[in-house]
Amino acid sequence: IIAQMAGGFIQRSRLTEKLSHINTDLQIEIDEKNVYQSLLAAEKELLSTTLMSLGEGVIITDKDGLIVLFNKAAESITGYQSLEIFEKPLYSVFQIIDPKTNSIMPEIIDNLYQMSRAQVEEPNYKPPTLITRSGERILISSSISMLKNPDGQFMGHVIVFQNVTEKQLADAQSALSQKMEAIGQLAAGIAHEINTPIQYIGDNLRFLQKSISRFSEMVEACHLLENDQPVRQDCVDHLLEIKKQTKIEHYIKESPVAVQEALDGVERVRKIVLAMREFSHPSEKEKKLADINHGIETTVVISRNEWKYSVELETDLDPELPPVFCQIDEINQVILNMIINSVHAIEEVIPPGSDQKGKINISTKKAGDHVIIKIRDSGKGIPEEIKQRIFDPFFTTKGVGKGTGQGLSLAHQIIIKKHHGTINVDSAVGTGTTFTIDLPIEEPE
Repeated sequence: IIAQMAGGFIQRSRLTEKLSHINTDLQIEIDEKNVYQSLLAAEKELLSTTLMSLGEGVIITDKDGLIVLFNKAAESITGYQSLEIFEKPLYSVFQIIDPKTNSIMPEIIDNLYQMSRAQVEEPNYKPPTLITRSGERILISSSISMLKNPDGQFMGHVIVFQNVTEKQLADAQSALSQKMEAIGQLAAGIAHEINTPIQYIGDNLRFLQKSISRFSEMVEACHLLENDQPVRQDCVDHLLEIKKQTKIEHYIKESPVAVQEALDGVERVRKIVLAMREFSHPSEKEKKLADINHGIETTVVISRNEWKYSVELETDLDPELPPVFCQIDEINQVILNMIINSVHAIEEVIPPGSDQKGKINISTKKAGDHVIIKIRDSGKGIPEEIKQRIFDPFFTTKGVGKGTGQGLSLAHQIIIKKHHGTINVDSAVGTGTTFTIDLPIEEPE
């Protein structure tokens, strides 16, 4: 009996000790769980605070498309308050205009995914328009992601967006400013180009004014002769004397020439003004079919004073060149930058005061479904060691005041990023440089 009691005591002691260990382990687990819950609550609060304080609008929906989070920036951008739209369908608040139909897009979630992909893949992506609570239309940049739990189960969507209306306006203004800066740099030359034909228009008009005076004297003498019946010899002699004094035959011969020169001057001014208007016109927001040859001719006209003293500029433009789907004002800007670069390269190898002139040749041709533009010059050429850097922003080998290093960088951005084309350079020191621009005729799919 004592042995049994001793055995029971030992067994109870072991059970008590085991129970104590279990209680201790359980308490540890409870403490750890409380710690984890506290950390999770703190993390949740931190995440919520972060989302609410982000500068971009954030909307989170559940799997049914109902709004469960609407941060402060989203309130500011859309005009809605989070309390009034909580658990409301996303489409009732986030209303985007379809640019093709000018109506509110259906299936907003699917369209947001499509726009997110287009924003990454399309260089000329156009931001969509969102209608705010007040009815104002603003441009937005947005992205959308699927929300899943740790097990991979779908829980909803996260939409991040921002108002880019001011940025779009600023970008458009910046592009216009760059263009007007180029016009400003050419302004003195353009003024000279206009002044020259205006001057000989004035000279020819003064000649015609004098011619009319001489014609009037001759007509008056003829009237006197006409009224003198019968005609006396002294009247005939007077008429012949007037003819000699007025040099009427000279004015009869030269007046048509003066008229033609004046008309040529007017046409020259008209072309310069038209070229300036076309070049300085604000950028088209969208690409459209355009005449590349005409764009080159326009650019050659407005840059004439930059090159006419040191360069013979020739064009070899394919008359059968098809229209190209592009933003022609930006292509014109590229051609202008190329011409000015070529002029500067040529001027570096021509001795000061020399009558010698360099050469620039601009040609176009069709090659399959592409158009090739080549700008060749007889300038100093580009050293091999810097050839790879010429398209870098702000890279320049010119002296202070001769260039900012943005011309070729801008050309690279316009041709490659905006027009899906290529721009290559072939150059050697002492032999000149050739830039080759390859543009697709149609917009690539």
